[in-house]
Amino acid sequence: MSFLFSKNKKQLEAIFDWLSGVVNQNDLILLEREGKREGYYFEFPLKFGDKPEKLKCVDDKDFTFFIKFSDGRPDINVKEWKSIFQSLELGIYESRKRFEGKQAKPLRWCLSEEEKRTALKIARKSIEIFLKEKRIPKTIDFSFSLSGIFYLKTDLDVALWTNGVVRGSWVVENNFLGEGIIEAAIFACRDTMNIKKRRCHKPWLNRASFFEAQLGQYM
Repeated sequence: MSFLFSKNKKQLEAIFDWLSGVVNQNDLILLEREGKREGYYFEFPLKFGDKPEKLKCVDDKDFTFFIKFSDGRPDINVKEWKSIFQSLELGIYESRKRFEGKQAKPLRWCLSEEEKRTALKIARKSIEIFLKEKRIPKTIDFSFSLSGIFYLKTDLDVALWTNGVVRGSWVVENNFLGEGIIEAAIFACRDTMNIKKRRCHKPWLNRASFFEAQLGQYM
């Protein structure tokens, strides 16, 4: 992969690791950064740890996912692309045609904007309580209410970003969405995969980004 030694290496490794769990055999992935476009795909059957292969050409291709690093130009066609993840540094989008006319859609498509904000509040508050009180909170500890979707079981991932770099990430399987966010957020801040030290640092509270249950099972 051409991004292995780029400044975006950690972000892209985390994104493609997630994509390997949700792509179908014919899905193509478009990557745009610094004004240049590259295409990728995964070879099937997929095995754990497989990396994507690079397309020789991106012209006249029907892409399913779009990874766009910010260049100050918000030129995404919202009728064509569904926003899956947003930060100041990058955005991840999924083609709306992928689930066109289908009743069953993944959880990442079903959260309203308000529910996304609530999910982020859960992640941030969970880390805050864990750091200050040295305990794992419950959903009843929060001063805000949760809609019914937070009591559906799913698989999910919470990733913490610092200055555009993945600081930690943790996957929780087959748990209620609200409780899963709590667990994943706390373990993500203790994740040693992306750092040398094991300690949690409070400044992460200002940069915690909920990855929108992107490993959510189909509902």
